[in-house]
Amino acid sequence: LSSSSKKLVVYFTNWAHLRKDEARFVPGDIDPSLCTHIIYSFAKVNKNESGFILEGTQWSDMEMFSELVSIKDKYPNLKLLLAVGGWNHGTAMFNEMASSAATRAQFIKSTIKYLRDIKFDGFDYDWEYPGNSDRGSPPETKRHFAELIQDTRSAFEEEAKTSGKPRLLLTAAVAAGVYAVDSGYDVLTIAKSVDFINLMAYDFHGSWEDTTGHHSALYHRQDEPPAHKTANQDAAVNYWIQQGMPPDKIVLGVAFYGRTFTLRNPEVHGLGAPIRGPGTPGPYTLEPSMLAYFEICELQSAQRNWSCQHKVPYSICGNQWIGYDDTESLRMKGEYARSKGLGGVMVWSIDMDDFKGKFGTMGPYPLLRALKSGLDGRGSLDARPSDTQVAPTAPKPADVPGKPSSPSVSNSAQVPPKPSQSKAEDVHDKSETGVMSYPGDGLFPDPKDPTKYYSCANGIMYSQQCPPGLVFNPVTKTCDWPQNVRK
Repeated sequence: LSSSSKKLVVYFTNWAHLRKDEARFVPGDIDPSLCTHIIYSFAKVNKNESGFILEGTQWSDMEMFSELVSIKDKYPNLKLLLAVGGWNHGTAMFNEMASSAATRAQFIKSTIKYLRDIKFDGFDYDWEYPGNSDRGSPPETKRHFAELIQDTRSAFEEEAKTSGKPRLLLTAAVAAGVYAVDSGYDVLTIAKSVDFINLMAYDFHGSWEDTTGHHSALYHRQDEPPAHKTANQDAAVNYWIQQGMPPDKIVLGVAFYGRTFTLRNPEVHGLGAPIRGPGTPGPYTLEPSMLAYFEICELQSAQRNWSCQHKVPYSICGNQWIGYDDTESLRMKGEYARSKGLGGVMVWSIDMDDFKGKFGTMGPYPLLRALKSGLDGRGSLDARPSDTQVAPTAPKPADVPGKPSSPSVSNSAQVPPKPSQSKAEDVHDKSETGVMSYPGDGLFPDPKDPTKYYSCANGIMYSQQCPPGLVFNPVTKTCDWPQNVRK
């Protein structure tokens, strides 16, 4: 592929518009000149009296679809895809739907109608993960997933012939770890049917481990334990190629978020340093162990470090350790994808860039512009990162104790945890005082559980859980030590 034909695929999450203030992201915030494909996340597999169907997951989906199509009307080369699944979707409905040709046909028929109704160009399977018993998918679902991909491609081709419309695109978001690849994907079969795969080459390390580790390193480090030598993007790309996926069908996934840790001793803060547990949640994404790039831009007194072997940065802010990508590392990853002959690069997710340029000092979309610059072979951006590529505007993160249990999938890159999509029935719990009413936008304590709180935005209440050992402090609006919270 020439540089001009490389894909720059961005995932757009359907909960990003619920974030507060300058972090709120809507379709109008997308710069279509910086990407070739937009994948809207997520739809779900469901079942009704007629069989398996494709359904939306948010009340705002149809409005969002319409706004995206309006963007495409102005940029006709832009492709719009709908993703089904995701980490929180689970595997049960996928397992059942894909188990026979008849049930697959039901779902595919529903999917084609749905995509044509919303005027999208394609479909992205995000089943995490087929063939993985730890995630609830029995071994035979490896074969069923390959059959699902084959059947979907055949149906898309047949529909294009009868409708006279361009064939719908078919892609799949796939795991990067060796174990997940071997157990879940018949690579040679899948390669024949997909237009391309979105390789989720991130979350190689996280706070489920005992030490710090960069979750999206480009290359391995010489002094890493042997088991970690394949926990990097280059190894993941090479493994997929070795299994039979053509390089030009591999779209390398990069993360616009960082994985965070709370250090056991702030004086010991290199790669492989002991940790207490996950890092403090960010003020906008509200997820322990991760920060959006725009939140990283706001960290006070953060000291940027560079791993020459991994080719990625990490920052130290008090007892908080953040492994992430910045403009320098993403430019390199774009150059890597181009030099390797890959199909392009993919972003999870566009709404976590500093998309308005309000949090940092490098203007709108610094990460996406850097990635595109490397992919296009255009060299340096106008502004290169400094050694401390963060702006001092937010308070220093609190000390967070505790450590969560390990994830079920070992040696496998995973999609970043998505915010809870709880609707009113999940959070309007009946108590002795009746149903909890919507208190307005902001963060509010859970009256039943001090370790939980509600994140409220646009009339919807989302239940959130503090990291282990902490409780919600209604005064500071953060997760805090229990002794700091007034009874």
